[in-house]
Amino acid sequence: MSMVIASLADHLDQLVVLARFHHAEWSQVSRFTTIDQHVDKLRSRISLGPDRIPSTYILLIDGAVAGSVSLLQHDDIGDVRPDLSPWLASLYVEPGHRRRGYGSALVKHCIEQAGLCGCSTLYLYTDTHSRFYERFGWRPIEYRASRGLDVTVMALPVGLDR
Repeated sequence: MSMVIASLADHLDQLVVLARFHHAEWSQVSRFTTIDQHVDKLRSRISLGPDRIPSTYILLIDGAVAGSVSLLQHDDIGDVRPDLSPWLASLYVEPGHRRRGYGSALVKHCIEQAGLCGCSTLYLYTDTHSRFYERFGWRPIEYRASRGLDVTVMALPVGLDR
């Protein structure tokens, strides 16, 4: 199988497929409750200028979209530390491709892109995968409730001073 991580901006033909994945995975806990809202969300995560934030990167396996990750100035959930920036968000790997290292590849790609943007620290929050992110050096900085979930806010130094 061939794996490629690319900008969603270069593969807009995959936008609706990715929106369907996001809808199936997160619509029950997200303010985005329809596929069309997920399409609009993903469109808003495409940077048209030289700045790479916001950006969504997609995982293509044999040419078909199988996952994604986004690099955002602020996560879509406004009550989770809007004072921190930028954020790794919406890491997703299609269930049939999980546990094969693709999620790790997407995280590493997003970290690299944040470093190229000159970011010194990258943030994320998770309700279930803290240990996964700790393997990359992420450290918890806060525990809080969001959308009825207990979440861990995490930070990772990136860039030259990492």
